This record gives sequence, structure tokens and C-alpha cells, in this order.
Amino acid sequence: MRMLKREDLLEIGSLGKTYGREGALKLRVEEYYLPYLAKARFVFVYLDGGFVPYLIDYLEFTHPPRLKLEEFKSPEEALRLTAKPLALLRSDVPLAALPESSLQYAFLQDYELIDAERGFLGFVAEVRKYPKQEIAVLDLGEQGEVLIPLHEQLIVSLDRENKQIVMNLPEGLV
Repeated sequence: MRMLKREDLLEIGSLGKTYGREGALKLRVEEYYLPYLAKARFVFVYLDGGFVPYLIDYLEFTHPPRLKLEEFKSPEEALRLTAKPLALLRSDVPLAALPESSLQYAFLQDYELIDAERGFLGFVAEVRKYPKQEIAVLDLGEQGEVLIPLHEQLIVSLDRENKQIVMNLPEGLV
């Protein structure tokens, strides 16, 4: 049995607040992923620097959809999963089902991210789409990842020629 790698997974959204007494979680997932989520036996939640597999108990097609994972029996147990990225096996979602990249900031991959006050923070490893905004992912190796919101109010300047983005990040984000 081989170990899963990050590229084996497809991030489809994130988990929201807990719902009900059983520990179900509201979902922030693009609608076109729901049929594939309904067929999946497992989902993967990003915790402590990596994606952890969880067996699906049930999925409810409400607004917003709700997901119950077998391991969690109460809202208190499931609380640690709120606001965490959610993924499926890439093999569970056919390529034809994937939307075309509509990322406004996709070109920032491999750019140097510089904070206006603190200086160089790292290179943008990838840009991810979350339900509310796009996020730059800085890969810090053994220290893990840092997620930086990409919002025009935070961007001071973009230098496409030198592949640099300068941002004015809020205190405590990094």
C-alpha cells in the first residue's frame, strides 16, 4: 500500500460550523463537487500539516450541505475540524468534472511574497480557491504551510517582471 501524496488529493472546499447533536459539519463546497462527495467513502481534512482521512457517515443535501463523519459523535468532538480544508481523492473526481481555472491570482505561483513591513516571507507554492477568496500557500518545508489571503486591499504592488508581490499583511497573520 503506497502513501498518499498531496497531488493525489483534490481540495474541494472547507468545513464550516458544527450542526446538531451528532457532530455534523456544514460544508463550504462548490456545488459541482457534491455528486462526487456523495459517492465517496472517505474525505480528507487538513489537520496538523497534512490531510487526514475520515470515513463518511452521511451527507445531507441541505443549504448549506452537511457532512457527518463516523469518528465524531458530538459537536464538541467535531469542533476541531471547523474552517479546515476538505479534499477528495483526485481519482474520485473525473477530470471532465473539474471547472476550468478561474483563479484571478493563479499567475502568482512561484512569486516571492514580501510583506511591506517584515520583508521576504517565502515563495508562493500554489494558489487555492476557497469559497470566499483565493489563498496564496507559502510552503515553509518542515515548518508547514502559511495561508495568505489574496485580496486587492492587502496588495501593495505586483512586479511581474521580477515575479514579486508586496503585501501589507495584518499583524499576527504570519
